[in-house]
Amino acid sequence: MVRAVGTMVNSGSSVDYPGTTTAVRLKYRGEEVTYTISSAEIELFLEDYASSNNGVKKRSTGTVKEVERFVWQFFEFVRTGRLIKGTNRGRSRTAIKAPEEDVEYHITRRELERYVTVILSEYSSASAAKRLKIVKRFLREIGIPVQYLGILDNGIRLTERAKKKEQEFKTPILTVEDGREVFKRLERLYDLGAISYCQYIKAISFVLVEFATGLRVSEIARLKAEHVDFENHRIVLSTQLTKEGKLLNLKEGNKVVFLTREAETALKFYINECRDKITGQDGYLFVTNAPTVLDGETKTTLFIHKIIQKSKKYEAFEANLDFPLLESPDIRFKMSFGRKLFIQVWQSRAEKLGVDGYLADAISRKLTGHTPPSDVHKLHYQNISRTKMWEYYNKIYYNVSFLTERQKELLGLSRPKRSRGSNFPFFGGAYALAPFHGYTQERALPVNPVEAPLAWN
Repeated sequence: MVRAVGTMVNSGSSVDYPGTTTAVRLKYRGEEVTYTISSAEIELFLEDYASSNNGVKKRSTGTVKEVERFVWQFFEFVRTGRLIKGTNRGRSRTAIKAPEEDVEYHITRRELERYVTVILSEYSSASAAKRLKIVKRFLREIGIPVQYLGILDNGIRLTERAKKKEQEFKTPILTVEDGREVFKRLERLYDLGAISYCQYIKAISFVLVEFATGLRVSEIARLKAEHVDFENHRIVLSTQLTKEGKLLNLKEGNKVVFLTREAETALKFYINECRDKITGQDGYLFVTNAPTVLDGETKTTLFIHKIIQKSKKYEAFEANLDFPLLESPDIRFKMSFGRKLFIQVWQSRAEKLGVDGYLADAISRKLTGHTPPSDVHKLHYQNISRTKMWEYYNKIYYNVSFLTERQKELLGLSRPKRSRGSNFPFFGGAYALAPFHGYTQERALPVNPVEAPLAWN
C-alpha cells in the first residue's frame, strides 16, 4: 500500500497517511506544522507524472517540462526565499531544475502565503494562475492537507477575477490591414535575401491558411497534402489532430474548414513548386520532422517561428514580423493571432454585408471549434449543414484579400505589372526580380541593414 509517514517530533509517535505515493515527514514546530520532502522524492513524483495520464494518452514533452519547471521553481522559493525565473529579458538564462545533490524542503503556511504573494506580483494573472494550479495539484498529490491548499485557492481566485478584467485590455483588435502588413513584411524579407524562395511561398501558404481557416498554429502544422480538398475549397482534418479532439480523446469524426481564393491558390502553387520537399517529409506541408508533431512540440520547431525570430534583425527595413497592430498599437502581432483575426474579420464583413447575424456567428463558432451558448436547442437539435456553412463562407469570406500585388502576380492571381523601361517589377526604389517559376533570384536590394540603411528611402 502506498502511504506517507508522519512523525510528530515532540511526542515521538508516528501516524500513517494513506493515499500518497511517497513519504512526507511531518514535524511540529510550536503551533506550526512543517511538511518536509526531499528532492529525490519530488523527482519520483515527477517521473510518475510524466509516465501516466490517467490511462488516456502520454503527456507531451512540452507539458512535462513546464510542470517540472513550475514545481522546482516553487520548491527553490521555499528553500531560498527567492523566486528564480528562467530568463532575464533575454540577456541571461537561469535553468530551473532539480538540484544536483539531495536536499530537503520545508513547507509551512507562512511560506505558502509568501509564495502566493510573490507569484501574483511577478506574473500576469494567466501565468500566475497556471503556476498556482500546478503547484496545488502537486502538493495535493504528496498529501498536503486541504487547509494548506486553501492558501493557493485564494490566490487562484484572485487571478481568475483579474484575468477577466485583463482580457478586456489584452484582447487585440485585428483588422484586414494587420493581415496585409504580415505579407508586406514577408515580401521585404524575401527581397532582402533573409528567406529562400521555397521558404517564402511556404510562409505565404502557412499564413494564408491560418487567416482563412481559424485553425490553430499547432493544427496547421499537422496538415498533410491529402487533407486539402481543392475541389470543394476546404481542408478536412481528423478530429484526433485538433485541440478539441486531443483534449476529449475523440477517435472518430473530421473537422472541416474552408479556404479563401488566395489560400487555395497559394497551397496549389506551393505543393507544385516544392513537391519533392513535401514528399520527403512524409506529405506534411509545413513540418520536416513528423514525430515532433505527434509529441506536440510544433511550437518550438515550426519554421514560421524561426522566420519571425530572424525578421527581428530587419526592423530598420520594416520587415520585422513582430510589429504593432493598427487598432491596438500597444500590442504586437503574434502568429497565434491568426485565429483571432479570422473571427474578427469574419464578424466585421458579416455586419457590412448584412447577413443573418445569428447564423454567421454560429458558423464561425463551428469553424473554429468554439462551443455554442449552452442551450439544449442549439446543442442537441439544431445542426448546420456543410452546404450552408460553405454558402455563408463563400459570401462573407472567400474573396477576402491579404496578399500584395507582387504576391498575387507570383501566384497567378493577377497579371504582372511592368514598370516603365523595365521587364521587372519595381519595388521600394530599387529593382528586385520577382521569383517567377524558372527564374534565379538576383538581389538588387541590400541584405545587410547596417551597411545600407538608406536603401529603402
